[in-house]
Amino acid sequence: MRSIKNSNGEGTREMNGTRTVERLRVTGGDRQAVSHAGTHLLGELADRVGLTSAYSAAIPWAGERAFGHDRGRLLGQVAVMLAAGGRCVRDMAALRDQPDVFGDVASAPTIWRTFDKVDDTVLDALRTARARARAKV
Repeated sequence: MRSIKNSNGEGTREMNGTRTVERLRVTGGDRQAVSHAGTHLLGELADRVGLTSAYSAAIPWAGERAFGHDRGRLLGQVAVMLAAGGRCVRDMAALRDQPDVFGDVASAPTIWRTFDKVDDTVLDALRTARARARAKV
């Protein structure tokens, strides 16, 4: 069996607010296994083509307190969850249960607050960001 560990070392995580997923290194010989490891590649692709950071820029921050979750990263994680077969916000638990792979995953209320900020202007910005990332690929 193979284990997947983050690139910073076994059992450690360094939170990076603009990455959809954690950087991983695959090694052999360990007894641990991670489910959804393949979906990690989708998040990595989103990060590398600039989609995550473009999504972050597309959703403006407005409020009295700073949010703890980057909105572009959050949307990227939702996309990864959907690609893995998830159907609702509650299914984000599958990512949340693997912090060494997906990092810190937002709670359901935070995800819903993010969705609430998506109006026509933000949706147009998200579509533009996606189009640019697709063109880059």
